[in-house]
Amino acid sequence: MSRKLLFVSGFFMCISWALREQGGEDESFVTQNLVDHLKDWTETTPLESLATVVSRYAPSLAPDIFNNYDTFLALLNNDEKRKGLEKLSPDEAYEDAVFLEARNVAVKFDAALTELMFDSDDSVTQLVKKYGVF
Repeated sequence: MSRKLLFVSGFFMCISWALREQGGEDESFVTQNLVDHLKDWTETTPLESLATVVSRYAPSLAPDIFNNYDTFLALLNNDEKRKGLEKLSPDEAYEDAVFLEARNVAVKFDAALTELMFDSDDSVTQLVKKYGVF
């Protein structure tokens, strides 16, 4: 899930310039404005960047995204559960309650990210299709 968070945040960095509200920008400053915009984005954590996108384009998805990510972090923060997952063989995974819990959380997180990217806002969806789907 952490890799997905990094990917989605990075992807939104790539399309965030196109999503921004455009004012009457002087063309001579566009390049520097882009550099400043991307610099600001890189100075924000992936979770904060995603929160900004979610709050603007799909606030109804916030619980599905962030509660599931929080549950994932809590699971990893539990030493007993984490050690159990580290020792778990692939053959035993689908019989393990902790693995099944983690998998369920990941599935819900995936579904919410998919909805954010494809079903939340037309401007987001168009850019995702244009730049994210080959």
